Amino acid sequence: MSTAQKTRTQPNPGADQPALHETDVSDPAPIQPTEAEVWADLQRQRAVRELADLGIRRDILLLSDLGVSQRRIALHVGLSQAEISRRLARRTLTETRPSPREIMLRRRAGMTSDRQMLHELIHFPYTVRLPEDLSAHDGAATILGTARQLMEAFHEGLLDEREYEEVRRALAQHAAP
Repeated sequence: MSTAQKTRTQPNPGADQPALHETDVSDPAPIQPTEAEVWADLQRQRAVRELADLGIRRDILLLSDLGVSQRRIALHVGLSQAEISRRLARRTLTETRPSPREIMLRRRAGMTSDRQMLHELIHFPYTVRLPEDLSAHDGAATILGTARQLMEAFHEGLLDEREYEEVRRALAQHAAP
């Protein structure tokens, strides 16, 4: 379905918000969304998808820890057994607590407020640099929060300039002796 065919639904910033293309068929005169609304909806859906992928990664680890076979996990997840094996081998790259990126994605997906996101980012236990032994050798993200990740999030648009500066200032105050 093209963007021009999408129609606007009731605004709801929460995670239960339907995509723009999910319309009420009883609505006699659907309103065409603006380009900004379509872009915002696309960004929200991408954040939801990335969060779902993180959840699947964690669930694969939990199922394995519960003794479920790789073959059975693969069948239910829709991945090959070889891919499940690779993900289990990269266990140290999957953190059980949210990363700074995940915190920001939850806000973009409408699952948390701006205020809550900033609180979590300010109080996150950041590292100065990435440890070599936990660095991703396969392109996966590292598990530790760093100032570099905040800068990348700012450049990607997950944080605006005001939010970035607020978190940066708070972190500088925490680091000061």
